[in-house]
Amino acid sequence: MLDLSTKFDESWQGKLFWKDGTPRTTALEYQGLLMSPCCEAGELTCLSCHSMHHSDPNDQLRFGDSLQLPVVQQNLACTQCHDNYKSDEQLQRHTRHAPQTPGSLCYNCHMPWQAYSLLNRVRSRRISNPSAAVTDEFGIPNACNQCHVDKTLEWTQKSLALWKGPTTDPSQRITATCR
Repeated sequence: MLDLSTKFDESWQGKLFWKDGTPRTTALEYQGLLMSPCCEAGELTCLSCHSMHHSDPNDQLRFGDSLQLPVVQQNLACTQCHDNYKSDEQLQRHTRHAPQTPGSLCYNCHMPWQAYSLLNRVRSRRISNPSAAVTDEFGIPNACNQCHVDKTLEWTQKSLALWKGPTTDPSQRITATCR
């Protein structure tokens, strides 16, 4: 009998987790949150962003994520701690995207769509920085290339390097030919 599980990963866990340990499916959101720097070094909990009784029943988000809401309100889940990105000027300097655009929404870059359920995909709860190298090595969908679908991983790596400066960390370099 053909074992299709090896198409996803070297282990049975490949169906549930990306190769770096990031949850790949729903019902594992908490494991992703535990891997996040905001949880490891801070006070982040599920209730930092979600509300059981004082929010829309769909996703139960405290601050909302409707495109009709201003970006500043959608970013409140993050700027309640990271208050240095509350102003449009600071946000644009950080994101390199104009305020009030999808590229200036914290969760579009730091919680990209990369987990899957039976009927749809959901945002990762592992809060991380976009990395072309992680996409190349582990196959995890990249936040930048989810919006810039016409661009390559090399373009993403070069763009991120321009923002942060060249990396000396070999784990952050693309070593294979990018997809």
